[in-house]
Amino acid sequence: MFSGRVAQTAVLMAGILAANYARTALGPVQEALRIDLALSDNQVALLQGPALALPVVVGAIPLGFLIDTCSRARLILLLAALNVAGTALTSVVSSVPALFFARALVGLAATATFTAVLSVVADLYPPHQRGRANTAVSVAQIAGMSTAFALGGAVLERGEHAWREVMMVMAAPLVVATLLMLALREPPRLETSGKELLRGGSDLQRLWGLRVSLGPLLVGMIGVETALGGAMTWAAPALSRTVGLSPGRIGGLMAASLAISGVLGPILGGTLADFCHRKGGVRLTLKAIACLAAAAVPAALFAVMLDIRWAGALLIVFLLLISAACVMGGTLFSIVAPGELRGQAIAVMTAASILFAVGVAPMAVSLLALALGGGAKLGSALAWVSAATSGTAATVFARGRLDVEEPVHV
Repeated sequence: MFSGRVAQTAVLMAGILAANYARTALGPVQEALRIDLALSDNQVALLQGPALALPVVVGAIPLGFLIDTCSRARLILLLAALNVAGTALTSVVSSVPALFFARALVGLAATATFTAVLSVVADLYPPHQRGRANTAVSVAQIAGMSTAFALGGAVLERGEHAWREVMMVMAAPLVVATLLMLALREPPRLETSGKELLRGGSDLQRLWGLRVSLGPLLVGMIGVETALGGAMTWAAPALSRTVGLSPGRIGGLMAASLAISGVLGPILGGTLADFCHRKGGVRLTLKAIACLAAAAVPAALFAVMLDIRWAGALLIVFLLLISAACVMGGTLFSIVAPGELRGQAIAVMTAASILFAVGVAPMAVSLLALALGGGAKLGSALAWVSAATSGTAATVFARGRLDVEEPVHV
């Protein structure tokens, strides 16, 4: 029943949806948590940033080694169970260190799931179909985030539940997703590199040999992921303070924005990735990603719009463009990286992206807001960070197009 490629892709999508749902689950209730526990914006940023990022950064290479050598199906099942544990633990602890630990479990499990799923998808589909396959993965990512905001905001809006109860309610769907991961099967590993620089030596030395082809792409991916991370963490609180909407309406706005951009963005990115790979290879793909990132710069003004209609529209455009760029970049990374090192290469990319997107971006926005005048300036700080990181990514992708070599797959 679940043995076919399409069915296995559907199970992988469910795993990614659950992982991103778990990572986003604190978002709808973070203002309620902040008020209830008397936390500062910087402490909330710590829980939404470094707590999610540090375990991934520390464990990137070991995680990549496990993905390249062990059963990814069993690993994804274990990670799904960790998401349940971390989300449930968040609902019962009170101290910042305990919350940090609970969020660290979720951060490690969610990001590791993404890395493992990308590795499996690369073995299920050939390079010229990988963009559209990664589109499905990205749609599932955004669907998970959107579901978290919609469910969390709706339950909190009823006024019958405190944030702790909301978090416990939100842990229930993760149990179902974990059981579904039992249907996942391990596919055969495909594609190896024919380059001499990859033969012999340690895995780290072999990864270093790919620096010319992966370096510019890695730096550009850090830029777009940082832009996305800042928006995902602070868009809801910033709009709440700017336009004064209730948690329910903010949750609905975020859910709608993520749903629209989460479908159209990956479709755009996946379609462009496959088209560019057929027509111009790596260089044309990099040029297209640069254009998407550059177009996202003016859309970053969503964070300072006083009219909710303009704010919502620009937020959708911003998330759509950044999501498309992320899909194209992730697809290109899976093509450039050889099969025998793909798990570790993707793990390094994911760790670096998470370090900045989840570990740096939330703190950068909150600290910049403090420098600009306090919490009331959160929207301005978010706009500055989103525009700067998108623009930097566009520049890196554009300048790096001549330094990237086509990979050899056998």
